[in-house]
Amino acid sequence: MGKSVKIVKAKYTTIPKDGKPSITVNCKPERFHVMCYRDDKIVRFLTRTNYSDANIEASLFTDGS
Repeated sequence: MGKSVKIVKAKYTTIPKDGKPSITVNCKPERFHVMCYRDDKIVRFLTRTNYSDANIEASLFTDGS
């Protein structure tokens, strides 16, 4: 299958506690996760402060060896 990349806004999920359900919280300040896949397996997981940096990392992964 080869290499692929997914860039998403960083979110974190709290752990359910004392009968309260888990909730998903957006990260502030805003961050972006870069998930790099090779043959459907995550081989690299990065966090960057802005989308342009995340996109550069994605390009380096897909265009590199």
